[in-house]
Parts: sequence; structure tokens; C-alpha cells
Amino acid sequence: MSQPNQVADLQAIADAIAYLMADPDKKAATIFLPPLSDSKWRVRATRTCKNKRDFRLTIGWPNYRERKFLKLCKKAGTKPRRAWFQEFPKSRRKRA
Repeated sequence: MSQPNQVADLQAIADAIAYLMADPDKKAATIFLPPLSDSKWRVRATRTCKNKRDFRLTIGWPNYRERKFLKLCKKAGTKPRRAWFQEFPKSRRKRA
């Protein structure tokens, strides 16, 4: 990767973490690294606890669900979104 792409990747990761810090209902953010047409790497920022501002950053290959989505995007001829955001599951308990 060239230097401008690395700066853009770091900026995307910083934006995702800032978005997670601003919204406590978000659990994780996944950023696909370029080239998006054949994405082999992803960076995931995951909140370690709902009430804390601690995050775990992992770099690796996309998981099964992400690979399936990337294959569908490739088949459709479109580029996937650069960032995914995941929310905490809603509580099934009804409070009176």
C-alpha cells in the first residue's frame, strides 16, 4: 500500500471509533481495507463492555458472514460499504 492509502485507512478507523464513542448503543464497527472489490483484510473495533469506553481492535480476514456479503457484492458488480456498524441486541424482557 502506498502512503496516502495508509493515512486514509487510519482515518477510517479513527472515524469508526469516534462513532462508537458517540453512540453507546453501537457494539462494533468493521472496516474493510482497500481494494474493496477484492477485500482480504478487515479491521474491527469492538466495545468490551456496554458502559465503558474500552475498545478491542482486531485485524484479520473477514468472518463467514462478511465473506458471504463480499461474494454477493462481487456477484452484483458493486463495491461493499467501507464500514459496518453493529448494535447491542435489544433486551427481550419487558419491563413493567
